[in-house]
Amino acid sequence: MATSPVVNVNPAALAALAARDQRTRCSYVGLLLAAAWVISLFSIVGATLGCLAGSLVERVGAHRAATGRLAFAAARGPRRVS
Repeated sequence: MATSPVVNVNPAALAALAARDQRTRCSYVGLLLAAAWVISLFSIVGATLGCLAGSLVERVGAHRAATGRLAFAAARGPRRVS
């Protein structure tokens, strides 16, 4: 049992490893929170733009909005993907 690597461990080194592990865990939690915030921003922006587009379509009418969008796409021409 004297050859076990746990027997020869320095307690200060163990404390340093535990502190580093705690910092890593906190950084992962921070990264997860930041990612959740970005994803929620996509939802908020999508809902806001959807409400604005719906208001515009209600104002001009569904037929005119669809015709205008098709005319815009035709005038712009084909998309070139590089």
